[in-house]
Amino acid sequence: MILQIRFHVECSWRSTSTMGLSPVAGHPAVAVFREPRGGRSIPVLGTRVDAEAKRTARVLAGLATHAGPVERTLALRQAAAAAGELVAALSALAPAVAGEGLPAESTSQSFFRVREEELSDQQAALHGVLVIHRGLEDLCEAPLSGADLALEVAGMRQSVLDLTGAAPGASSSSPAERSSLPC
Repeated sequence: MILQIRFHVECSWRSTSTMGLSPVAGHPAVAVFREPRGGRSIPVLGTRVDAEAKRTARVLAGLATHAGPVERTLALRQAAAAAGELVAALSALAPAVAGEGLPAESTSQSFFRVREEELSDQQAALHGVLVIHRGLEDLCEAPLSGADLALEVAGMRQSVLDLTGAAPGASSSSPAERSSLPC
């Protein structure tokens, strides 16, 4: 599975729900597209969200991507659990946007079940982290090389930080980041 959270002009909500799953039924099919901040302030989502985002980023940074299958699966399950706690913290602020109730803007959007909506920082973070959470659960069973897994997890970590506005602490940097820092 390839997880991609791109950054685009406006904060949009797009649902491509499949198999009749409702976005609020625990499996929202959402992609969050955001553009670099360009003058917008960094999201401020509260201390609980900030703490959970930093914890999730720390777990993702420390994930043993080149370990054996059992160790990797355990590490991915721990990362999924951390992302689940971040989802809970974000959900406590406001529920996920139910895209099925939004009108389609074209026949094509209706056919492919695509919807667009402006999202608050909290909503964008919630939907983005839900995608990351599901991606981590899928990666538990994915036959990926360690290098491919490292790329996926690094992208997820950066997305968590970008979507929540959390600043990575010194303890949350990866070993590669620490080794590239000047002495």
